[in-house]
Amino acid sequence: MRNDPLRAIDIFYDSIGDSFDADRALQAYSIATDDSGVALANVSAMNGNASTVDRHQNFWTYNAPPVSVAAFGEQLGNSNDITLQHFRRLQIQKPVFFTSLIPHDNPRAHAMIQELSQPWGIHSEVMSILGRDGAQGSFCVALRHAGQAEFDADAFTKMGILNRHLNRAMTLQNRLDAFELAVGRASGALDLIDMGLVLYDHAARPVLVNKFAHRLFADQDGLLFDRKGVVAQNRDAHQKLNDILQKLHSYNSAQTLGAGDTMQVPRPSGKKPYSVMAIPLNGYRKHGTENVDVALFICDPDMQDDKAIKVFAASYRLTPSETALTRNLVQGGNLSEFAEMRGISRNTAKWHLQTIFGKTGTSRQHELVSLVLRTAIGAGFPKTVDHQRTT
Repeated sequence: MRNDPLRAIDIFYDSIGDSFDADRALQAYSIATDDSGVALANVSAMNGNASTVDRHQNFWTYNAPPVSVAAFGEQLGNSNDITLQHFRRLQIQKPVFFTSLIPHDNPRAHAMIQELSQPWGIHSEVMSILGRDGAQGSFCVALRHAGQAEFDADAFTKMGILNRHLNRAMTLQNRLDAFELAVGRASGALDLIDMGLVLYDHAARPVLVNKFAHRLFADQDGLLFDRKGVVAQNRDAHQKLNDILQKLHSYNSAQTLGAGDTMQVPRPSGKKPYSVMAIPLNGYRKHGTENVDVALFICDPDMQDDKAIKVFAASYRLTPSETALTRNLVQGGNLSEFAEMRGISRNTAKWHLQTIFGKTGTSRQHELVSLVLRTAIGAGFPKTVDHQRTT
Protein backbone atom coordinates (compact mmCIF):
# COMPACT_ATOMS: atom_id res chain seq x y z
CA MET A 1 0.00 0.00 0.00
CA ARG A 2 1.58 3.23 -1.17
CA ASN A 3 0.53 5.42 1.77
CA ASP A 4 1.20 2.80 4.45
CA PRO A 5 2.65 4.65 7.49
CA LEU A 6 4.64 1.54 8.48
CA ARG A 7 6.56 1.81 5.23
CA ALA A 8 7.32 5.46 6.02
CA ILE A 9 8.51 4.55 9.52
CA ASP A 10 10.92 1.96 8.09
CA ILE A 11 12.30 4.63 5.76
CA PHE A 12 12.76 7.06 8.67
CA TYR A 13 15.12 4.62 10.38
CA ASP A 14 16.77 3.69 7.08
CA SER A 15 17.55 7.40 6.63
CA ILE A 16 20.08 7.19 9.47
CA GLY A 17 23.66 7.12 8.23
CA ASP A 18 26.70 9.37 8.03
CA SER A 19 24.08 12.12 8.21
CA PHE A 20 20.31 12.04 8.39
CA ASP A 21 18.72 11.82 4.92
CA ALA A 22 15.95 14.33 5.62
CA ASP A 23 14.94 14.54 1.96
CA ARG A 24 14.19 10.81 1.82
CA ALA A 25 12.39 10.90 5.17
CA LEU A 26 10.18 13.81 4.10
CA GLN A 27 9.30 12.08 0.83
CA ALA A 28 8.13 9.07 2.84
CA TYR A 29 6.16 11.35 5.19
CA SER A 30 4.50 13.02 2.22
CA ILE A 31 3.52 9.74 0.58
CA ALA A 32 2.15 8.36 3.87
CA THR A 33 -0.07 11.45 4.22
CA ASP A 34 -1.55 11.26 0.70
CA ASP A 35 1.04 13.43 -1.03
CA SER A 36 0.82 16.40 1.31
CA GLY A 37 3.54 19.03 1.25
CA VAL A 38 6.03 18.73 4.11
CA ALA A 39 8.66 20.97 5.69
CA LEU A 40 11.06 20.13 8.50
CA ALA A 41 13.15 22.59 10.51
CA ASN A 42 15.65 22.58 13.35
CA VAL A 43 15.42 25.90 15.16
CA SER A 44 17.72 27.39 17.79
CA ALA A 45 16.97 30.12 20.35
CA MET A 46 13.20 29.60 20.26
CA ASN A 47 12.78 31.56 23.48
CA GLY A 48 9.94 33.84 22.55
CA ASN A 49 12.28 36.63 21.52
CA ALA A 50 14.04 35.47 18.38
CA SER A 51 14.91 32.38 16.42
CA THR A 52 17.44 31.37 13.82
CA VAL A 53 17.02 28.95 10.95
CA ASP A 54 19.73 28.13 8.43
CA ARG A 55 17.63 27.08 5.47
CA HIS A 56 20.67 25.58 3.76
CA GLN A 57 21.48 23.20 6.61
CA ASN A 58 18.49 22.99 8.96
CA PHE A 59 15.44 23.48 6.76
CA TRP A 60 14.12 20.79 4.41
CA THR A 61 11.01 20.59 2.23
CA TYR A 62 9.26 18.12 -0.03
CA ASN A 63 6.33 18.71 -2.38
CA ALA A 64 5.89 22.26 -1.10
CA PRO A 65 6.25 25.58 -3.00
CA PRO A 66 9.78 26.84 -2.25
CA VAL A 67 8.74 30.50 -2.16
CA SER A 68 5.99 29.78 0.37
CA VAL A 69 8.34 27.73 2.50
CA ALA A 70 10.95 30.50 2.35
CA ALA A 71 8.31 32.97 3.57
CA PHE A 72 7.51 30.67 6.46
CA GLY A 73 11.21 30.48 7.30
CA GLU A 74 11.42 34.25 7.36
CA GLN A 75 8.58 34.33 9.87
CA LEU A 76 10.70 32.29 12.29
CA GLY A 77 13.09 35.20 12.58
CA ASN A 78 10.30 37.51 13.66
CA SER A 79 9.86 37.99 17.42
CA ASN A 80 6.10 38.21 16.87
CA ASP A 81 5.97 34.88 15.07
CA ILE A 82 3.10 32.65 16.20
CA THR A 83 5.35 29.57 16.18
CA LEU A 84 7.60 31.16 18.78
CA GLN A 85 4.72 32.32 20.94
CA HIS A 86 3.26 28.81 21.18
CA PHE A 87 6.47 26.79 21.05
CA ARG A 88 6.71 26.06 24.78
CA ARG A 89 3.06 25.18 25.37
CA LEU A 90 2.29 22.92 22.40
CA GLN A 91 2.20 19.21 23.16
CA ILE A 92 5.18 17.37 21.72
CA GLN A 93 4.49 15.49 18.45
CA LYS A 94 0.77 16.33 18.49
CA PRO A 95 -0.30 17.96 15.19
CA VAL A 96 -2.39 21.16 15.35
CA PHE A 97 -3.91 23.33 12.66
CA PHE A 98 -1.74 26.39 12.19
CA THR A 99 -4.81 28.58 11.98
CA SER A 100 -5.86 27.48 15.49
CA LEU A 101 -2.87 29.37 16.85
CA ILE A 102 -3.93 32.68 15.30
CA PRO A 103 -6.06 35.00 17.49
CA HIS A 104 -8.23 36.21 14.63
CA ASP A 105 -11.95 35.92 13.81
CA ASN A 106 -11.06 34.71 10.33
CA PRO A 107 -7.57 33.13 10.60
CA ARG A 108 -7.27 32.52 6.88
CA ALA A 109 -7.63 36.25 6.31
CA HIS A 110 -4.65 36.91 8.57
CA ALA A 111 -1.84 38.63 6.67
CA MET A 112 0.69 35.92 7.50
CA ILE A 113 -1.57 33.12 6.28
CA GLN A 114 -2.25 35.04 3.12
CA GLU A 115 1.48 35.47 2.52
CA LEU A 116 2.24 31.81 3.13
CA SER A 117 -0.65 30.29 1.17
CA GLN A 118 -1.27 32.62 -1.73
CA PRO A 119 -1.20 32.33 -4.68
CA TRP A 120 -0.56 28.55 -4.57
CA GLY A 121 -3.87 27.52 -3.06
CA ILE A 122 -2.23 26.00 0.01
CA HIS A 123 -4.61 25.21 2.85
CA SER A 124 -5.07 23.03 5.93
CA GLU A 125 -1.60 23.79 7.28
CA VAL A 126 -0.69 21.56 10.24
CA MET A 127 2.26 22.09 12.56
CA SER A 128 3.87 19.57 14.96
CA ILE A 129 6.63 20.19 17.47
CA LEU A 130 8.77 17.05 17.06
CA GLY A 131 11.18 17.67 19.90
CA ARG A 132 12.03 20.41 22.35
CA ASP A 133 15.12 20.96 24.49
CA GLY A 134 15.12 24.28 26.30
CA ALA A 135 15.21 27.05 23.71
CA GLN A 136 15.93 24.66 20.83
CA GLY A 137 13.67 22.34 18.95
CA SER A 138 12.50 20.84 15.70
CA PHE A 139 9.11 20.93 14.06
CA CYS A 140 7.33 19.58 11.02
CA VAL A 141 4.72 21.34 8.87
CA ALA A 142 2.30 19.49 6.60
CA LEU A 143 0.00 21.22 4.14
CA ARG A 144 -2.56 20.50 1.48
CA HIS A 145 -2.44 21.74 -2.11
CA ALA A 146 -5.33 23.13 -4.14
CA GLY A 147 -7.79 20.35 -4.92
CA GLN A 148 -6.75 18.18 -1.97
CA ALA A 149 -9.09 17.47 0.92
CA GLU A 150 -8.59 18.96 4.36
CA PHE A 151 -6.67 16.92 6.94
CA ASP A 152 -9.20 14.88 8.92
CA ALA A 153 -9.06 13.00 12.24
CA ASP A 154 -7.55 9.90 10.60
CA ALA A 155 -4.81 12.03 9.06
CA PHE A 156 -4.06 13.60 12.44
CA THR A 157 -3.75 10.16 14.05
CA LYS A 158 -1.41 9.05 11.29
CA MET A 159 0.71 12.20 11.59
CA GLY A 160 0.99 11.73 15.36
CA ILE A 161 2.48 8.26 14.80
CA LEU A 162 4.78 9.48 12.03
CA ASN A 163 5.96 12.42 14.17
CA ARG A 164 6.95 10.14 17.03
CA HIS A 165 9.08 7.88 14.84
CA LEU A 166 10.56 10.70 12.78
CA ASN A 167 11.74 12.36 15.98
CA ARG A 168 13.15 9.07 17.27
CA ALA A 169 15.09 8.55 14.05
CA MET A 170 16.50 12.09 14.14
CA THR A 171 17.40 11.69 17.83
CA LEU A 172 19.17 8.42 17.09
CA GLN A 173 21.15 10.10 14.31
CA ASN A 174 22.22 12.82 16.74
CA ARG A 175 23.24 10.17 19.25
CA LEU A 176 25.29 8.30 16.65
CA ASP A 177 26.93 11.55 15.61
CA ALA A 178 27.86 12.10 19.25
CA PHE A 179 29.34 8.58 19.35
CA GLU A 180 31.53 9.37 16.36
CA LEU A 181 32.62 12.67 17.87
CA ALA A 182 33.47 10.98 21.16
CA VAL A 183 35.40 8.25 19.39
CA GLY A 184 37.26 10.85 17.37
CA ARG A 185 38.23 12.82 20.47
CA ALA A 186 39.36 9.73 22.33
CA SER A 187 40.77 7.75 19.41
CA GLY A 188 44.37 8.17 20.51
CA ALA A 189 43.73 6.21 23.70
CA LEU A 190 40.72 4.01 23.00
CA ASP A 191 41.82 2.82 19.57
CA LEU A 192 45.26 1.89 20.89
CA ILE A 193 43.93 -1.09 22.83
CA ASP A 194 43.52 -4.38 20.99
CA MET A 195 40.06 -5.16 22.33
CA GLY A 196 36.57 -3.81 21.83
CA LEU A 197 35.18 -1.14 24.16
CA VAL A 198 31.55 -0.03 24.46
CA LEU A 199 30.47 2.54 27.06
CA TYR A 200 26.86 2.75 28.27
CA ASP A 201 25.21 5.81 29.84
CA HIS A 202 22.72 6.12 32.73
CA ALA A 203 19.82 5.15 30.47
CA ALA A 204 21.60 1.95 29.35
CA ARG A 205 22.28 3.46 25.93
CA PRO A 206 25.63 3.05 24.17
CA VAL A 207 27.53 6.34 24.07
CA LEU A 208 30.91 5.28 22.69
CA VAL A 209 32.24 2.42 20.56
CA ASN A 210 35.94 2.14 19.70
CA LYS A 211 37.28 1.05 16.30
CA PHE A 212 38.24 -2.42 17.45
CA ALA A 213 34.64 -3.08 18.55
CA HIS A 214 33.34 -1.77 15.22
CA ARG A 215 35.52 -4.34 13.43
CA LEU A 216 34.19 -7.15 15.62
CA PHE A 217 30.58 -6.17 14.97
CA ALA A 218 31.22 -5.93 11.23
CA ASP A 219 32.31 -9.59 11.20
CA GLN A 220 28.85 -10.62 12.49
CA ASP A 221 30.41 -13.66 14.12
CA GLY A 222 28.63 -13.93 17.45
CA LEU A 223 28.23 -10.24 18.30
CA LEU A 224 26.22 -7.49 16.63
CA PHE A 225 25.50 -3.85 17.45
CA ASP A 226 22.25 -1.94 17.11
CA ARG A 227 20.77 1.27 18.53
CA LYS A 228 20.24 -0.44 21.91
CA GLY A 229 23.83 -1.68 22.20
CA VAL A 230 25.68 -4.99 21.95
CA VAL A 231 23.69 -8.04 20.84
CA ALA A 232 24.88 -11.64 21.18
CA GLN A 233 23.60 -13.88 18.38
CA ASN A 234 23.44 -16.87 20.72
CA ARG A 235 20.15 -16.64 22.65
CA ASP A 236 21.52 -17.86 25.99
CA ALA A 237 24.56 -15.61 25.73
CA HIS A 238 22.38 -12.63 24.84
CA GLN A 239 20.18 -13.24 27.88
CA LYS A 240 23.21 -13.50 30.15
CA LEU A 241 24.71 -10.32 28.70
CA ASN A 242 21.47 -8.43 29.28
CA ASP A 243 21.27 -9.75 32.83
CA ILE A 244 24.81 -8.56 33.55
CA LEU A 245 24.21 -5.09 32.10
CA GLN A 246 20.90 -4.72 33.91
CA LYS A 247 22.51 -5.72 37.20
CA LEU A 248 25.40 -3.29 36.79
CA HIS A 249 23.13 -0.40 35.80
CA SER A 250 21.22 -0.86 39.05
CA TYR A 251 24.21 0.04 41.22
CA ASN A 252 24.48 3.60 42.51
CA SER A 253 27.47 3.83 44.86
CA ALA A 254 31.22 3.43 44.79
CA GLN A 255 30.99 0.42 47.11
CA THR A 256 29.56 -1.63 44.26
CA LEU A 257 32.34 -0.98 41.78
CA GLY A 258 33.64 -4.48 42.38
CA ALA A 259 30.56 -6.12 40.96
CA GLY A 260 31.98 -6.50 37.45
CA ASP A 261 31.28 -9.74 35.62
CA THR A 262 32.73 -11.79 32.77
CA MET A 263 31.28 -14.20 30.23
CA GLN A 264 32.11 -15.91 26.96
CA VAL A 265 30.13 -15.53 23.75
CA PRO A 266 30.19 -18.45 21.27
CA ARG A 267 30.83 -17.76 17.59
CA PRO A 268 29.02 -19.38 14.63
CA SER A 269 32.35 -19.68 12.80
CA GLY A 270 33.66 -22.10 15.42
CA LYS A 271 36.52 -19.78 16.35
CA LYS A 272 37.47 -19.26 19.98
CA PRO A 273 34.63 -17.49 21.80
CA TYR A 274 34.75 -13.81 22.62
CA SER A 275 35.55 -12.95 26.22
CA VAL A 276 33.34 -10.14 27.49
CA MET A 277 33.86 -8.24 30.72
CA ALA A 278 31.56 -5.56 32.12
CA ILE A 279 32.72 -3.03 34.72
CA PRO A 280 30.31 -0.69 36.54
CA LEU A 281 31.34 2.95 36.64
CA ASN A 282 28.17 4.52 38.00
CA GLY A 283 29.69 4.94 41.45
CA TYR A 284 32.81 6.55 40.05
CA ARG A 285 32.78 10.07 38.72
CA LYS A 286 35.79 11.56 37.01
CA HIS A 287 36.19 13.91 34.06
CA GLY A 288 35.20 12.00 30.97
CA THR A 289 33.09 9.39 32.76
CA GLU A 290 30.33 11.55 34.27
CA ASN A 291 27.73 10.15 31.90
CA VAL A 292 29.04 6.57 31.83
CA ASP A 293 27.54 3.78 33.92
CA VAL A 294 29.10 0.63 32.44
CA ALA A 295 32.20 -0.18 30.39
CA LEU A 296 31.97 -3.35 28.29
CA PHE A 297 35.25 -4.87 27.08
CA ILE A 298 35.30 -7.48 24.29
CA CYS A 299 38.35 -9.64 23.67
CA ASP A 300 38.88 -11.69 20.50
CA PRO A 301 41.70 -14.21 21.15
CA ASP A 302 42.38 -14.42 17.40
CA MET A 303 42.97 -10.66 17.03
CA GLN A 304 45.22 -9.89 19.98
CA ASP A 305 48.42 -8.09 18.99
CA ASP A 306 49.68 -7.80 22.58
CA LYS A 307 50.14 -4.03 22.64
CA ALA A 308 48.09 -3.65 25.82
CA ILE A 309 49.68 -6.67 27.51
CA LYS A 310 53.21 -5.58 26.63
CA VAL A 311 52.63 -2.09 28.01
CA PHE A 312 51.21 -3.58 31.20
CA ALA A 313 54.01 -6.17 31.59
CA ALA A 314 56.70 -3.54 31.13
CA SER A 315 55.02 -1.23 33.65
CA TYR A 316 54.96 -3.91 36.36
CA ARG A 317 58.13 -5.79 35.32
CA LEU A 318 56.43 -9.09 34.72
CA THR A 319 58.46 -12.09 33.58
CA PRO A 320 57.63 -13.82 30.25
CA SER A 321 55.71 -16.54 32.13
CA GLU A 322 53.80 -13.98 34.17
CA THR A 323 53.04 -12.02 31.00
CA ALA A 324 51.72 -15.16 29.29
CA LEU A 325 49.46 -15.93 32.24
CA THR A 326 48.15 -12.35 32.32
CA ARG A 327 47.42 -12.54 28.61
CA ASN A 328 45.53 -15.80 29.10
CA LEU A 329 43.37 -14.34 31.87
CA VAL A 330 42.57 -11.19 29.87
CA GLN A 331 41.45 -13.42 27.01
CA GLY A 332 39.01 -15.21 29.31
CA GLY A 333 41.12 -18.21 30.23
CA ASN A 334 41.72 -19.70 33.66
CA LEU A 335 44.56 -21.28 35.61
CA SER A 336 43.75 -24.87 34.65
CA GLU A 337 43.74 -24.06 30.92
CA PHE A 338 46.97 -22.12 31.22
CA ALA A 339 48.69 -24.92 33.16
CA GLU A 340 47.69 -27.50 30.58
CA MET A 341 48.76 -25.28 27.69
CA ARG A 342 52.19 -24.60 29.25
CA GLY A 343 52.73 -28.14 30.48
CA ILE A 344 53.04 -27.13 34.14
CA SER A 345 51.15 -28.03 37.27
CA ARG A 346 48.20 -25.98 38.44
CA ASN A 347 50.09 -25.17 41.64
CA THR A 348 52.94 -23.67 39.59
CA ALA A 349 50.43 -21.59 37.61
CA LYS A 350 48.85 -20.46 40.86
CA TRP A 351 52.30 -19.47 42.20
CA HIS A 352 52.83 -17.33 39.06
CA LEU A 353 49.47 -15.69 39.66
CA GLN A 354 50.26 -14.91 43.30
CA THR A 355 53.53 -13.32 42.16
CA ILE A 356 51.60 -11.17 39.67
CA PHE A 357 49.20 -10.15 42.41
CA GLY A 358 52.13 -9.06 44.55
CA LYS A 359 53.71 -6.98 41.77
CA THR A 360 50.48 -5.30 40.71
CA GLY A 361 48.85 -4.79 44.11
CA THR A 362 45.83 -6.87 43.15
CA SER A 363 44.34 -9.91 44.86
CA ARG A 364 41.75 -11.37 42.47
CA GLN A 365 41.76 -12.39 38.81
CA HIS A 366 38.98 -9.97 37.96
CA GLU A 367 40.81 -7.12 39.66
CA LEU A 368 43.98 -7.98 37.69
CA VAL A 369 42.13 -8.04 34.37
CA SER A 370 40.45 -4.74 35.20
CA LEU A 371 43.84 -3.20 36.00
CA VAL A 372 45.23 -4.39 32.66
CA LEU A 373 42.31 -2.79 30.82
CA ARG A 374 42.51 0.45 32.77
CA THR A 375 46.24 0.66 32.16
CA ALA A 376 45.67 0.06 28.46
CA ILE A 377 43.09 2.78 27.91
CA GLY A 378 44.64 5.27 30.32
CA ALA A 379 41.18 6.52 31.27
CA GLY A 380 41.56 6.38 35.01
CA PHE A 381 38.80 3.82 35.44
CA PRO A 382 38.59 2.54 39.02
CA LYS A 383 39.75 -0.85 40.22
CA THR A 384 37.06 -3.47 40.59
CA VAL A 385 37.09 -5.98 43.41
CA ASP A 386 35.74 -9.41 42.55
CA HIS A 387 34.25 -11.37 45.41
CA GLN A 388 34.90 -14.71 43.70
CA ARG A 389 37.90 -16.78 44.64
CA THR A 390 40.72 -17.56 42.24
CA THR A 391 39.96 -20.57 40.06
